[in-house]
Amino acid sequence: MLTRAQILKLGDALEAIHEFFAEAYYTGDPDDFYAMDVEFKFDDDWGGDGEQLWIKQARPYPGWGN
Repeated sequence: MLTRAQILKLGDALEAIHEFFAEAYYTGDPDDFYAMDVEFKFDDDWGGDGEQLWIKQARPYPGWGN
């Protein structure tokens, strides 16, 4: 289960990923939508409290959007 802090950090990261890929996948149509498949983990191996977010992979999700 994710903590509130982890959810907020993940939300910020997902927004940044979506904005990064928007140039390639968003058509500008307000009704247009594209999905992303993102793998992530939170890790405390670096001496933290489980708040280190690692994005393992991000790619467009096939079958959604254009």
